[in-house]
Amino acid sequence: MALVQELRHVAEKELVDLAVDWAVVHGITMRTREGTIDHAPVTLLPTPFPQSQLEKALAAQRTLNRLLHNLRLKPEYILSELSAVRPQLKLLFRAVVPS
Repeated sequence: MALVQELRHVAEKELVDLAVDWAVVHGITMRTREGTIDHAPVTLLPTPFPQSQLEKALAAQRTLNRLLHNLRLKPEYILSELSAVRPQLKLLFRAVVPS
């Protein structure tokens, strides 16, 4: 019985390592508070997700897709829109990215 548990532990660790590697290679990463890059939280098993939250995510995705499509067609649009908030962006960048 101990051998079976050990094998399960080894298999689980290998699966977790594969999932983390896959996440990093595919850009599922985030910057930690310490400024390092780490993989974002992922789940290996099906996880319940509220239907209402899924619907919100789908609605936001449609809007984001439309925005990205329009930005691709008119890249000057984002530059003109961001010019109004450029000073605030510099302050935000300084606050988020340590020197």
